[in-house]
Amino acid sequence: MISQIPHPIQRTLLKTILLGTAVLSFGTIWGIVSQDKVFLILSAAVGILGGAKVVSLYQTVKAGRYKTLEGLVLSDRAVPLRNRHVLTLEGSDQAISKVNLAGKAMFRPGAEYRLYIAGHNGQEPAAVLPEYLQPIQSLLGYEEIN
Repeated sequence: MISQIPHPIQRTLLKTILLGTAVLSFGTIWGIVSQDKVFLILSAAVGILGGAKVVSLYQTVKAGRYKTLEGLVLSDRAVPLRNRHVLTLEGSDQAISKVNLAGKAMFRPGAEYRLYIAGHNGQEPAAVLPEYLQPIQSLLGYEEIN
């Protein structure tokens, strides 16, 4: 089943698993060495929440609750103090779309990308809302198209 998941999303899953495992391992070792029960409990909580994130991400992808956008990046503008950016893409049919993305991954203008974004294809942000009120979308992974 994992082979049916696109490679950029597989990388995201793998990074999430490795990071959660590393934090849990370090916290457990440090908690045992320092005999700090609070540190052990917090490490266990991080491990449990990391596992829940991985399971949630896997179920989202397995159920197909993500959409794929392909196109040429016209601009990528960061929104100050909001940990998001507005990406303007031109699709293969010359349709221009703006996407509000969470995170700090910036895209190079003039390059073509394939983006994997969480959510159904029918979940478009309300165009009547001002840009700063439109909901942001989570980027599951991306790859540059040659």
